[in-house]
Amino acid sequence: MRHLLAFVLLLAIGGCHMWSEEEPVIAEAIADLDAALTRAVQAAGLPGDVARKPRPHPCHSETRHGAGVDIDGASEEPAKTVAAVLASWRREGLTVVSDQTGDQKWPQATVRGRLIEMTITGFPDRKAVWIWGSAACLEGEVPDSWRSVL
Repeated sequence: MRHLLAFVLLLAIGGCHMWSEEEPVIAEAIADLDAALTRAVQAAGLPGDVARKPRPHPCHSETRHGAGVDIDGASEEPAKTVAAVLASWRREGLTVVSDQTGDQKWPQATVRGRLIEMTITGFPDRKAVWIWGSAACLEGEVPDSWRSVL
């Protein structure tokens, strides 16, 4: 009987905890995206001040917001850069959605985190890489520094 009572109590506490958790807000997703992109830029060997181009996300509505970012950078060996960034993402524990690092024409990798998704594509013919990231579509206030995406 004590085991049953302990189980019921544990279930009740766990259930209350589940309902007490709040959905993350867009500011949290954007902070995660910003930090993840900074790490990706470092793993790619791009300059820290490489231009980031914020983009609106198609999910935008009056109550929910999303954001995307494009980053273009030069790379002498785009395939190796894509592989290095994917290795970095794996070490971070991000979920690999697509691994096409062996593609000779456009090596590419896509990963997903709790609130973000990122892709890196290599362009060997141009000696360039393109990194794209997006934040989940969530409620909340968009940080001032990201207002241009609305």
